[in-house]
Amino acid sequence: NQRFFYSIHKFKLTIFTVLIFSITDILITILCINLDLDIASLGIGSSSAFLIAVSIQFFLIKKELPEIEFKHFLYNVLRILFANIPLAIVLLIYTFTKSNWFSDGSTLINFIILTGIGILSICLLLVSYRLCKIDFLYKKRVNFSKSTR
Repeated sequence: NQRFFYSIHKFKLTIFTVLIFSITDILITILCINLDLDIASLGIGSSSAFLIAVSIQFFLIKKELPEIEFKHFLYNVLRILFANIPLAIVLLIYTFTKSNWFSDGSTLINFIILTGIGILSICLLLVSYRLCKIDFLYKKRVNFSKSTR
């Protein structure tokens, strides 16, 4: 979204949304810390502020390009959220295992465990995105069997 505003020379709109993001990130993080959410406060604050900033940018883009339809945008956002549900479930299950393998410090075993968790997460995400037909790593196949003469 920021690149769009840069390309139409609306630099102030980009700065405005970055300021909104920063302020809401700080405020939500402080609120979450006061609610005793500990380290999760950082992720909640950042994600919430990002969603707010993207929403503001979308409406500013809609003002510049009225032909963009909100329902298509919302549909794609919901597809991406839906595709992330399997990973979120696995991470929640992992959180409840109360595993503390990382407390031993930097060891080869811990590195292997961390690498394994990362690879499994990426694989789960790729499969989920593929099933939901979110095309960020692959190009849609073009049917060249019909020749245009």
